[in-house]
Amino acid sequence: EFAKMHKLVARQQQARRDPRLAAKLKRAIARGEEFDDISDSDDDDDSDDEDIHIKGAVNTTDIMADAKRKRMSKAEKLEKIIEGRVKFETKERAGGSTNTEKKRKKNFAMSKFSFDTRKKMGEKTTAKMGRKQERSKLD
Repeated sequence: EFAKMHKLVARQQQARRDPRLAAKLKRAIARGEEFDDISDSDDDDDSDDEDIHIKGAVNTTDIMADAKRKRMSKAEKLEKIIEGRVKFETKERAGGSTNTEKKRKKNFAMSKFSFDTRKKMGEKTTAKMGRKQERSKLD
């Protein structure tokens, strides 16, 4: 029992120093496999790869990335595609497009010389003239 306790303490100390090992232990806790490497079925001290350290050598578990997602089966892929289609096909409002949508989507060349644009341009030029008159009064 003391050997197992020493292993557990050593593993926790190493986890404090190594963030990758800490993440690995966190995932093991989430899966409920926290004490699997300390269990009774693992009595051989020679089988521990963590005890062997060669200077300059890199452990493969340190290099390899963790798999984020499992590969989806064809049925899962199709289900996800159909779910996305249904989400985008449904509209919030019944009926056609609103006047604001039509105005936004209208071709710019058509609206370039429209009455609203000409009126807006007139307002801008009168505003410019007003600023010019104010400047000339100040000078």
